[in-house]
Amino acid sequence: MKIKAEDCQNLERALKLEWLETNGRGGFASGTVAGPNTRRYHALLLVARKLLAERCVLVNHLEERLDINGSSFPLSTNLYPGTVHPDGYRRCVGLFSLAVRRVGQRCTTPALCAVAPNGALWP
Repeated sequence: MKIKAEDCQNLERALKLEWLETNGRGGFASGTVAGPNTRRYHALLLVARKLLAERCVLVNHLEERLDINGSSFPLSTNLYPGTVHPDGYRRCVGLFSLAVRRVGQRCTTPALCAVAPNGALWP
């Protein structure tokens, strides 16, 4: 999966693009490319206490920012009635699948790449 900067930085488009990462035990993480949770089941850590019967959100959202040499650049995005703050989606230069290894299996995880106004890349 690769999503280009122009799609990430277009808020309307990025809110329609979603990702999902499952753990095979009923838990998952999901969200939009832009960052805001637009569905009630979007969460960064949702666990299944009883397989498929009882789910619990442990981490709903994180406020992310990049601090470099005394300057702070927001990476997260939130939607409020009539406004968007902060506007971290504007710094996204791509979203891609990051290959990771888990015990006994190989999988991919969505990874965001962002750029600060001074040209610094994250991660």
